Amino acid sequence: MSDGATSLFIASKKGHTDIVKVLLAQNANIDAHMTNSKRETSLFIASKNGHSEIIKILSDKKAETKRGATRQILNTLKFKR
Repeated sequence: MSDGATSLFIASKKGHTDIVKVLLAQNANIDAHMTNSKRETSLFIASKNGHSEIIKILSDKKAETKRGATRQILNTLKFKR
């Protein structure tokens, strides 16, 4: 994709937990960044869209987040409980 969106990024964005698990099992690049100016990661986009199960999966795999996004991730997890 021209903006650098990977399959893992798209699955994380749309909340497709099972696809995220399959992609990670196939060694998808968990820390790939978008090539646009935002440089978002799969973990960041899952957080932005409120997908707490995917956040947990990616966090457990030690995924990077976009700088400054930790607060958003924690807030997403807090409100999903």
